[in-house]
Parts: sequence; C-alpha cells; structure tokens
Amino acid sequence: MPRTDTKQQRRRFRKLVDETARQLARHCRDYNENGDLVAVNHPKAQAVLERGFSRLLQSQFTPQVLKLSRAEGLAFPRQKPSEIPQSATPWIAVGADKSSYATYVLRWFEVSTGNSSTDRAIAESVMFSELYKHLQFSGFPVGGDA
Repeated sequence: MPRTDTKQQRRRFRKLVDETARQLARHCRDYNENGDLVAVNHPKAQAVLERGFSRLLQSQFTPQVLKLSRAEGLAFPRQKPSEIPQSATPWIAVGADKSSYATYVLRWFEVSTGNSSTDRAIAESVMFSELYKHLQFSGFPVGGDA
C-alpha cells in the first residue's frame, strides 16, 4: 500500500503552518502601560507568538504552554522590568477561543519545588487555568486583562 504522507507533503504542511502562525502573531494585540490596545510588534514577542501558534496548529488546536526567557517576556507590551521580581519566570499559553481566534496569556511567577518536572507541571496547570478564562470569549477580552 503506497504511503500518502510524503516528505514533500510534510514540507508543504510545515510551510503553511509557519506562514499561518506568522500571520496570527502579526495580528496580536495587548494593552500597553497606558491602557491603550496596541500591536504586539517587538521581534522577540513576535517570535514567541509564532512559536506558540505553530505548536498550536501542529497539535490540531490543543492549547500550548511555553516557558520564556526574561528578555522574551519583557518584549510584550505593558511589561515593566522594575515591577517583576528577578526570580520570576515568564510563561505564555496559547489557544483558540470559541470563535477560533488565536489567543494568548502571558504571566510571570515563581515556581521552585526543586524538581523541574514538578515545577513545569505546576506552571502548566496555572497557565491552562488562566488561558481557559480567555477562551470563553470571542476576540480580545473587554476587561483589558490579557
């Protein structure tokens, strides 16, 4: 029986996923420190969103959680380095809301049980819980808590 999943088909799929993730990332908005809704346009933030949305698409819209570097987390609007403890780690969760809009949630927190897999499991649990709140709405949440 011939195999239908060829390397060429996988390459085309990957290219389509990457381009779609790039488009989704380009259209992301967040509130800045003044409360204005602005484009997320910092190259590091764009790269994080592309990576997250690419994983989301590859997983057939299963929400994803990524641990970020401090520099990546600070690249998003309204992040104030002076208000974020040095020991806090940024995490981002991405998913699709009830209207299939790509959605993300960025949070900073410290988890240090001494076991990296336990730390990750705790962080993922928190992030999925936060993301779930946002997936109940279509489009950007009205309340301004992204």
